[in-house]
Amino acid sequence: MLNKLFSLNKQYSSLWLGRSIFLGLVLFLAATMISCNTDDDSDDGDGGTTPGVWTLISVYYYDYNAQGQLATETDDNNANNARDDGDVTWEYEYDADGLRTGYLMYEGADLDEDGIGTYFYDSNDCNYRLEEETPQGTNLQVWTYEVDSNCLRTSYRYEGNDTEETGTYLRDENDNVIELRLGNGDYWEYTLDDDGERLRYDFYQDDALYRYGIYYYSNGQLDELRNYEQR
Repeated sequence: MLNKLFSLNKQYSSLWLGRSIFLGLVLFLAATMISCNTDDDSDDGDGGTTPGVWTLISVYYYDYNAQGQLATETDDNNANNARDDGDVTWEYEYDADGLRTGYLMYEGADLDEDGIGTYFYDSNDCNYRLEEETPQGTNLQVWTYEVDSNCLRTSYRYEGNDTEETGTYLRDENDNVIELRLGNGDYWEYTLDDDGERLRYDFYQDDALYRYGIYYYSNGQLDELRNYEQR
């Protein structure tokens, strides 16, 4: 569910951004990009304070429709630019008002439909729940969000795959998410630019840096997320 959390942990406003924790639950390079680190397959050691080689393990690619909405998100799980069994693509759907209503998930090289996601909103159009299940109606996974009066998420609960997880969002004075604290003590930290756009995340397990990611932008939109791990 960590795969999905890359997309779910990125907080959107009333429209944006829900995507997964242990499914991997979130979520880049063109003429005008913001780069905070190397594009090589391994980091030069600046990634963390613990010994080891930082290796590129996956790349998320983001594509948008004519309305500027996120249309597809693809996890190139092996960072090899080739469709294989570890890759996942989410194809998003919206209503006439621009609210994200759901997604179809395609996993593996065969591009078979493996998951259906549905977003639920309250009377203020705040996304408070996300459900995902297989096309056969099995393997239900549920993310339930607590939101404030501005539709900003304050916490979540995940239930599925015989697992329960909780998390709390911490924000800066501009309401940007700067930290996501999981119920088990692990946490995500986000580095932002002056406009509140994410530049980097650091994921800590047992207070040790376990994974980090660099965000890249093109024409003002998130274009790519490159994820590194010690190997």
